[in-house]
Amino acid sequence: MTQSVNNGLLIGKRIFPFIVSVLSIVWVLLFLRLYLTHSAHQFATDFKRQNYSELAVSDIFSLSTRINALSGAVPWSCVEIRRGSKVFLTRQEGKCGWGLWSEPVQVQGDGQDPVTVDITFVLQRDLVRGAVVFIALQLLVLLSLYMSARQLERERNAGMVNLGQLAAQVAHDIRSPLQALQVVAGGLETSDSQVRELLTGAIDRIRSIAEGLLSEYRIVTPADFKRSAKKTISAQVDVGVEELITALVEEKKHEWGRPGLELQLLLSPDLVVRVPRLPLLRVVSNILNNAKEAIEGDGCIVVKASQSARAVFIEVTDSGKGIPPDILKKLGKQRVTAGKEGGNGLGMSYVYEQVALWGAQISVKSKVGVGTTVRLEFRK
Repeated sequence: MTQSVNNGLLIGKRIFPFIVSVLSIVWVLLFLRLYLTHSAHQFATDFKRQNYSELAVSDIFSLSTRINALSGAVPWSCVEIRRGSKVFLTRQEGKCGWGLWSEPVQVQGDGQDPVTVDITFVLQRDLVRGAVVFIALQLLVLLSLYMSARQLERERNAGMVNLGQLAAQVAHDIRSPLQALQVVAGGLETSDSQVRELLTGAIDRIRSIAEGLLSEYRIVTPADFKRSAKKTISAQVDVGVEELITALVEEKKHEWGRPGLELQLLLSPDLVVRVPRLPLLRVVSNILNNAKEAIEGDGCIVVKASQSARAVFIEVTDSGKGIPPDILKKLGKQRVTAGKEGGNGLGMSYVYEQVALWGAQISVKSKVGVGTTVRLEFRK
């Protein structure tokens, strides 16, 4: 099972109800138009067959009588009986010629100087009323969908503002204890340079996250969010995949402290992706954390980086419990968690949002009891 995220799919889901309503209106108009055309030409054929002799001998009186009898049976708006340029009968109760609700037909006799009958048919009033009511209802549906979409957008923007203010407050408050931790780490006496580098790197990453949150969410209006998103996109740089993943995995090994959990790296050298470095680090970190939490007891996580002629791929595969199909299909659409205690779905929600923001793609394949593979694809 695979879930793919791209901007086209998100937009398509938003405009699908609008497309259905518009197509319904077009279908009704097309049906009525075809019905009118078919009925008018079918009647013209039957009228010529029934009045063939009158048309042949130019019996104007009989034809006029037949035309007058049509008033109660077939709706028409204009009738003209002529031979050559001479008009014998003209009756007009509405528009003559083609229109949205009208269809002209011509019945002509045989011979050198035949009689011609021009009739403009119209739709029955009940059909027209029904069509008008249906179209009006569809327009109301379209208006309702539009107003609902606007309301949801306003609520989403309001929620983003509140979330941004909260993130900025957290980032601001975390800087003081972080500074104290850095002072302690600087005075730590240890002969293990790897431990010191790991601790310093973790502190630097926390500081970068805090500063990034402050920079990104120092905003008060929805318009500021749009400007912030554009700024994030413009901050893209060339990131070395091997170096970033190797350092992150080393940090995770010490953080998790699980000897029975094996971490394998299959990284092609010299791979580069052009995205903001810190968000990419957070994305891969979230995916690794989910992989670890899906494994109960001993297990294995494989991180693979490769490329094709057109893209660079980062894959994280775990031997965990897998994601149930009903949760898998919701990934990228709403916050969901696969049974984690205290989980709220924020980690994968962030992953999907960032991947969509970069114009990249993400797919998730999972089988319960076997494991999960998360694949990121970055276009070159």
